[in-house]
Amino acid sequence: AGRRTLVVRCGTAFGRWLFAGCLAGAALVPWALWAGGWLASAWSLLASASFLLGLPVMRQVQRKEGAALNAALGLTAGLLLFYCATFSLGWLLA
Repeated sequence: AGRRTLVVRCGTAFGRWLFAGCLAGAALVPWALWAGGWLASAWSLLASASFLLGLPVMRQVQRKEGAALNAALGLTAGLLLFYCATFSLGWLLA
């Protein structure tokens, strides 16, 4: 169908590692900002809990293929909403 996504270009294994890396990287961002003095309050560190909530989604991405990944896509959207809400709330409470 003419798709040129990273997963199509680099392979399924790369896409699965990229998904896991993005979840881990997002969980580390609040810690890096806090350690660097950019966050005045530790409340934004609650966003790192999204990594723990993302572990079941990560398992789905690692084990399933094709249309079965559509459920993981919906769960990832909810995970992103949780991350954004907790990080923003922590930023506002600072």
